[in-house]
Amino acid sequence: DKYVHSHVNCNRLEDTDTELSEMEEAQCTLNKVKQLNMQD
Repeated sequence: DKYVHSHVNCNRLEDTDTELSEMEEAQCTLNKVKQLNMQD
């Protein structure tokens, strides 16, 4: 549940005061990379 929440807010990190943990940030980055790879 926390993972999904982090993923959903991944693109809005700059707009919120919420700071993700390093692990969540890393997972967030991985999700972005996966999405970019899927688009190719």
